[in-house]
Amino acid sequence: MPTTKVRQLLLLLVILAGAAFLRFHKIARESDTLDELWTLSVAAGRDIDLPSDEILQPPPKLLFEDAPPSWQIWTHMDHVAWPPLYFVLLRWWIDLFGSGDYAIRTLSLVFTLVGIVLLFDVVRRISGPNAGLLAAAALALAWSSIDLSQDARNYTINFVCMLLAVQAVVRIEQGGISRGKLVQLGLATVAALLSHYFCLFTLIAIGLYALTVLRGRRRSSVVAALLAGAAFSAWVWGKWFLVQFRQRDAFTAPGGQPWAVDHGGLAHHLWLAIRVPAIHLFGASDLRTRAGTIDPMTILTVAFAALIILAIPIFSIRRKPILLIFWFQVVAIFAGVTAMDVARQTSMMEWQRYTSMAAPAMCALAVASLPLPTRMPSFLKWSVPAAVLLSLTISAAAQYQIGPRSKEDFRYFAGKLDRMAGNNDLLVFYPPARIPPLYWLLALDHYHPNSRPILILGGPITPTILAELKPYTDHLCLIGQNAPADGPSILPGWKPTQTFINVVSAGVPSIGGSIAKMQRTAN
Repeated sequence: MPTTKVRQLLLLLVILAGAAFLRFHKIARESDTLDELWTLSVAAGRDIDLPSDEILQPPPKLLFEDAPPSWQIWTHMDHVAWPPLYFVLLRWWIDLFGSGDYAIRTLSLVFTLVGIVLLFDVVRRISGPNAGLLAAAALALAWSSIDLSQDARNYTINFVCMLLAVQAVVRIEQGGISRGKLVQLGLATVAALLSHYFCLFTLIAIGLYALTVLRGRRRSSVVAALLAGAAFSAWVWGKWFLVQFRQRDAFTAPGGQPWAVDHGGLAHHLWLAIRVPAIHLFGASDLRTRAGTIDPMTILTVAFAALIILAIPIFSIRRKPILLIFWFQVVAIFAGVTAMDVARQTSMMEWQRYTSMAAPAMCALAVASLPLPTRMPSFLKWSVPAAVLLSLTISAAAQYQIGPRSKEDFRYFAGKLDRMAGNNDLLVFYPPARIPPLYWLLALDHYHPNSRPILILGGPITPTILAELKPYTDHLCLIGQNAPADGPSILPGWKPTQTFINVVSAGVPSIGGSIAKMQRTAN
């Protein structure tokens, strides 16, 4: 294994510092998304069931005040579709650092930085320290890595889990079998499967690599460690996985439309898969310009990324077959997500987070394959990695100026609701609304802890419920899709005195909804 010099370690620290700056700067400039609020509710370890047509006073506690202990998260996951490890770790993190936007998102940032160090070490073992530094720099600049590190979601932890597994296999291939390496591989397998179910695709890729490249006891030991980790995961979590599987109806697509009709057919989906490397490395871009013409730069970017990730490594495998461990991961995650889309009639490939587990492997292939023969001049040998790194630098600067994808304005809406509602006003939520009342309440609790009574209407208000409003003050807040217009019909005997309609502003996606401060007009 090549020796790492002090100056190379110093360069790694510089890369980490730059990566930390890109991720931490303005990490809380936008409010939590709906998914992040949901993540917080899971980390609180509660069974949240808000009844309809019943005034809740005091309101139920939704987040971390008097929350159950963290170990109860494990047994309160039947209403979600993810395993528990990230949520338990997030809860420990919140217990230490609080539940503010900076705190909860910083955990994802830390996972990303650890992943950069691990990628450096893995590529260093394969192609030397200089290649490791280039791979680390690529992951530091890759736009999906920056974007996901600013989300309190269970995606960047997968970087760590999968790279620990790859590191263990590379160490076994290069240095032989040892108990410590096999334990590392087994524990990484367990952590991966308890972090995200889609990690199974990359673990299968590692198994295929072992079966096709490794020989003798190395092959059997790696496969045995993977199977042991999978078996242990099934033992400790299999029961709850089956509960989730049954309750979430995993193979039913929203709307029930045929996949080929709803999402443009196989050709459209293959195009999405080809675009994924470019999106992970350089950020999202539209195929067409505002004038409706094909954007040639998008085509070139997609072709460049697909070439260096999916095509060029094939030609270097004979000289360096260990690169298959990365290439198998990229192909497996693409194939796995595509298969899920076909089975469930969905289009998860459109969302970069579902393929993010392949991002470190993409960065490794982009800069560490060194496909040209060793007899070629050094500057030609490093031309592809240099071009990739230059492109990533330019792209990251441009994307960072624009900013990460805009997030919903829950913070703004919660602040407006908190200011409009009196200290003791009843908060009345009614359907239909794009955002369920639970998420409005989670946002309010997260940014402005709420002690006001709440009422969630399951349908038209009944005389009985109207009578129950009499003990309250002559003011309440109605929250719904169009509260100002619908208020008098929803609450007979009340009229709006102050209104707010949530709209898109400054490019920030609106969560919709509106607020009406209602005043009693009749007894």
